[in-house]
Amino acid sequence: MKVMARAEVAPAALPHPRALLMPLSAGIFAGVAAFDVVPEALRLAGPRAAVWGLAGLAAFVAIHLGLGTTGGTHVSWAPTIALWVHSLLEGVVTATGYGVSVALGMVLSTAMAAHLLPEALALVAVLRRCGVTSRHALVRSALSWAMVGLGFVAAAFYLPLLPPPLLGAGMAVGGGGLAYLTIVTWVRRRAGVAECLAAALAGACCIGLLRLVP
Repeated sequence: MKVMARAEVAPAALPHPRALLMPLSAGIFAGVAAFDVVPEALRLAGPRAAVWGLAGLAAFVAIHLGLGTTGGTHVSWAPTIALWVHSLLEGVVTATGYGVSVALGMVLSTAMAAHLLPEALALVAVLRRCGVTSRHALVRSALSWAMVGLGFVAAAFYLPLLPPPLLGAGMAVGGGGLAYLTIVTWVRRRAGVAECLAAALAGACCIGLLRLVP
């Protein structure tokens, strides 16, 4: 009597959590652009915000290509600049809240801090993939908080002189930078497409849920 050997089907191995960090970061950047920057830019600048957003995306792609020709870790400056520009604009938006009322400004400050923390951590992951040391990645990420302060101070002094369409155009350019950051982070994923899509969706949903916090 023959004993038929059964082929055992090994369960699919789950990806290491670190392999999902990049698509999660891409989702975070996309969520900030979709739920925060783009709606505000459209409200302030109208349909022209789309043109400024595309211009911002093209500018960051040009920075990426230009710095990429030098080789080494110089290419890492493109995502760094993208987050710094967005952080600068976050400071401007926070200052507008204080211009309406102190209570609204405090709410915006809390929301901006909640937004920037995962973005700063995501930037560290991106920079490490680019070959930047952990120390330098943390310094660049920490400087994004300084850019928020710079944007806040600048807006507090010059916001009354800045027309809403110009502010919206600047936010749209920052949104283009975030779109670039989303793309360059997504292409560096190291896990299956299904798992990466789930991680990216989770990151975007987390940013969307932050918008619902009163």
